[in-house]
This record gives sequence, C-alpha cells and structure tokens, in this order.
Amino acid sequence: MAESSLSIQYGDLRREIGMEVGYDRDPSNWTSQQVDDVDYIIRQALRSVYHPPPLPGEAIAHEWSFMRPTTTITTTATVTTGTVTVASGVVTLAASTWPSWLAADATSGEIVVGGSTYQVASYQTSTQVTLADTGVTATAGSSYTLRRRWYLLPDDFSGINGPITYESDYSIGTAIEERSEADIRVARQNDNTATKPFYFAVTPKADVESTNEGQRWRITFHPIADAAYVLRYRYNRAPEQVNAVNPYPLGGESLGEVILSSCLWEANKRLDDGNKPGLKQEFVERLVAAVHHDRRQFTPDSLGPNLDPNTRQDNYETSPGTSGRNFYYVKVNGVIPGL
Repeated sequence: MAESSLSIQYGDLRREIGMEVGYDRDPSNWTSQQVDDVDYIIRQALRSVYHPPPLPGEAIAHEWSFMRPTTTITTTATVTTGTVTVASGVVTLAASTWPSWLAADATSGEIVVGGSTYQVASYQTSTQVTLADTGVTATAGSSYTLRRRWYLLPDDFSGINGPITYESDYSIGTAIEERSEADIRVARQNDNTATKPFYFAVTPKADVESTNEGQRWRITFHPIADAAYVLRYRYNRAPEQVNAVNPYPLGGESLGEVILSSCLWEANKRLDDGNKPGLKQEFVERLVAAVHHDRRQFTPDSLGPNLDPNTRQDNYETSPGTSGRNFYYVKVNGVIPGL
C-alpha cells in the first residue's frame, strides 16, 4: 500500500531544517558536522512529539494511539522427544535435537529430569546443553521435559498496555493478568505444573548484549505453557529514528506538521539561540490540534459496562437462547445518544 503523498519524510525534514538555519538547500553539500547536527535535531524533535508534555490545562501527557500497537506471541510446547544422559550438569540428548529457540536463548529453558527442575545455563550443540547446576547426573535413557521459562519481547517494546488475551481459545474465561515477577516465582514454588497460563510478568534482560543493542525485555508466564498458544497483547512502542532507509515518522500524514514544527523549533533553539519564540508557539498549537484529532479518531464510543472483571463477565450480553452477543447501551431519558 502506497504512503500518502502528503506524508512528511526524512528528506523533507532535513531540507526544512537546513533552510531554517541557513545551510545549503541541497543536503549533499553539507559538511559532516552539519549532517550530524541535523540528525541530532530530528531525533530530539521526534522525542518531543512521541513523548509530549501535558497539554496546557492538563495534568497527564497524551499517549498516542500509534504508540500502542497490538501483536501476538506464541508460547512453546513442552518437549519430551528422545532421552537424555546427564553428567556433571552436561545434558546429552539422544534420538532427537534441541529446538531452535533453545539455541537462540539457552537460559530461557529449564529441564525436568529425575523429578527435579534445573535451569539451562548454556547451549553447546543441537544435542548438548549445560545446566546451571553442574552437580546434576542422570543415567542414559532418562526421560525428561524441556520447558520455556520466558520469551523475548519485540525490540521496540517499552511496556505492556493492558491484559493479554488468547487469540482463539474460547475455553478461557478471563484474560491473562499481569503480576509481579516475585509473585510468579512464588507461584511456581507452590505449583510448577505446565498448563495454560493465567498470569504474566515482564522483566528486563539482565545484560545489554552488544554495542548496537540497548535494553531489551522478556515475558514469563504462570503456569509455564504446556502447548503452543497464540496470545495477543498491546504494548507501548519505543520508536526508531527516521533515516534514508526508514524515511517516514510514526503517526502518518496527520502528524507531519507537528513533527516539522518541532524540528524547526529544536533547530532554532540549538543553532540560532532560540531567537524565534513563535516557532515554539506554533509547535504547541499544532500539538494540541493533533492530540485532539487522535482522541477523536481512536477513543471508543463506549467503554462497556462497569463490571467486576473477577466475575468473568465481559462487555457484552448474550441473548437468551442464542450464541450471539449484544452490546450494552446506556440510555438517557429512554434514548440511546447518537442512535
């Protein structure tokens, strides 16, 4: 699908900033310092738009609808194929191979053998891993269960927004609810059986693994999943910088003028001593208009009935004798507003 011809893009922002501060109209003639300055201004301007301050007269900053996409995660079924031998914590698998997810993130795995559960510390080959406890032994031909303790979340993840739901499993009466990581650990101490998850917790990865990768996040469930379940959730997005390869900012055509005015104000502040306060006022005015547009377009007409979620009721009523569902409506003087 083609992008709107009115959408602003990276090249437009560079040229507008260059003209504002007196650079050559052709960015290919800029010095390396000028290129760095403009890219820095664009990054700062985008942060100001994506994470705006509260509007005048408001106490809480607006959260853009486009910063809260939905996606899915598929849990991993437990693995029992083959048998294992364990010597000094080294687990050798016979008649099968370890799944690809274990090779990618070995410490997310745990192995149940001999009635006890052990964390995987490292992956060596498609048939060999090492446990964190190097004192574990098990004779050849031992049965085992491999389970996945957590899953890496998208690179642009910066927080869960709401509950997690099963994509197509209507036997589940409630959503998967968020709990603290400590609560999950305590629950597993009491019952570490693998089955359908009812709770989740988000935790940071302990380490930053490379010079070009910042903080990443992972999710864990309780109970640990015993099968492949497709789960849908909404999350807060950490946006990327725009560049020649990724030229379009988030938000679409309707946010273009806000981003441009933010860029011009940042350029004036940093390269021209902020001598045009009218640029800031223009940014604020455009921001207010864009926020109101976002609210009009993406705020639901109804939030549903004010029910206790612990009763396992949802925002619909089931018509007696049918499988259909009807929306609840609130009437004012016997009339449904807007209908």
